[in-house]
Amino acid sequence: MMTNTELLQPLNEILARAQKLMHLAQIEEWQAMEDQAAQYQQHVAFLNDEVYLQAINAAHLTSEAKDIIAQIQAVNNSVDIYASLRRDKIASDLRQVLQAGKAKKAYRQ
Repeated sequence: MMTNTELLQPLNEILARAQKLMHLAQIEEWQAMEDQAAQYQQHVAFLNDEVYLQAINAAHLTSEAKDIIAQIQAVNNSVDIYASLRRDKIASDLRQVLQAGKAKKAYRQ
């Protein structure tokens, strides 16, 4: 039989991976973040494992699991904010490049 620590380990691993994604976003390591995100998604899929969820429930760890999942969700929300800011910056940079191109074209005429 698994110990409580062992049962919660997959959730703690997902949390650690989410925190790593957050760190990569904070330091704007976007390629590394993309690489890690694929592995992260595979781990998150584990949360849909019915046998695992039943084991958590049988061990009366539902409350602890919910706490860890809430932490994961909070980190994910922060990662989403960083990614959104990144998209906005790329869009802004692209607009500036396009405007500069139009200005050069107009100047040449």
